[in-house]
This record gives sequence, structure tokens and C-alpha cells, in this order.
Amino acid sequence: MKKILGIIVLGLLLSGNAYAATIGELKKLKKEKLEAAANDSQKLTSEKITNDWLKNKTVNDLRKLNFYFKKEFGVTTTEDSVQYHLYKTFNDPFAGAEVSAKGKAIIQKLIKGENVNPDSSGLSKAKVAVYIICFIDPKKTTCRLS
Repeated sequence: MKKILGIIVLGLLLSGNAYAATIGELKKLKKEKLEAAANDSQKLTSEKITNDWLKNKTVNDLRKLNFYFKKEFGVTTTEDSVQYHLYKTFNDPFAGAEVSAKGKAIIQKLIKGENVNPDSSGLSKAKVAVYIICFIDPKKTTCRLS
């Protein structure tokens, strides 16, 4: 009886990892997810964020895209819902009403489709902030620009 029980227990222990991923597979999967998140974050611009874009987003989705809680409000609660106040800042190389001669030359290059490095272009390093508020009640999550 002890031998049968030992064989069953040993069989269960050894067969439990038959469907488990290897460490290499887990590392590859994690790397792919991180690269996908980085690509999504790099492609995101302030112009792309609209109420339509926010339609099916959750707070976790926005946090993965490097949106942060506003310090003044952050999270507020009501009797039956929670509100998250989030923001993200973007570099805006075209901020300001006037464009210098150097700026005009850079804009001409962009119009022609040439690649321009914003860091070495000499354009303004101004920031544009996008503010979002998410309402979470027991039935659904709704995010919109605020």
C-alpha cells in the first residue's frame, strides 16, 4: 500500500510541471510584453489622445502607458464610484506663437518627410499635459479628457 501511494505521489509531483513554461520562455514572453508596451508608449502623442481613443481604456491600461495620478486630486471616492484623475506630459517642439528661422528650417524638413531629432534640432523643449478623468462604478469604467 505504501509503495502504491508513493508511486502516485511521485507521479503527481513529476507530472505537475509537464505543462509549465521554461524559464527561457518566460523571459522571452516578458521581454516581448515590455517591448510592446514601450512601442505603444513611444507612438503615443498628445494629438492621438481623444475621447474616442479612451473609450475602452481602463486605469491600468493608462498607468501602463505612463499616465500618473494628479497630486491635487489623485483618487476621489463617492458613495457608489471612484474617480481617478490622471495626466501625462508630452514634449511639444512646436510650442510658442513665434517660430525662429531655425525652427522654420526644421519644419520644412519635417514637411519633406526627413527625419529630425528633436533633441538636437534646437526647437523648444516645452511640455504639453493631457488630463484624463476615469469614473469607475460597479458596472463599467468610463474615461474622458478633462
